[in-house]
Amino acid sequence: MLRRILKWFVESHRPLHLLGGLAIGLCAGSPEAALYSATVAGACLELKDRQWGGRWDNVDLVATVVGGALAALIHALLR
Repeated sequence: MLRRILKWFVESHRPLHLLGGLAIGLCAGSPEAALYSATVAGACLELKDRQWGGRWDNVDLVATVVGGALAALIHALLR
């Protein structure tokens, strides 16, 4: 079961989406900006995928936003 979950998670570069959202969020100045910037970046990545013949993947978008939410949490804890 754990192997199936891990296989699903690494599909479509989801760890990179998570880390990218975290990195973008950490560069923001506040928790709100971290969440907003990660959401916009994730949506832009999915739009790029769709325009290049791929498909829109909401799970990748959510992974990016979760990374931004982790960055927002870090910002909030450091205040």
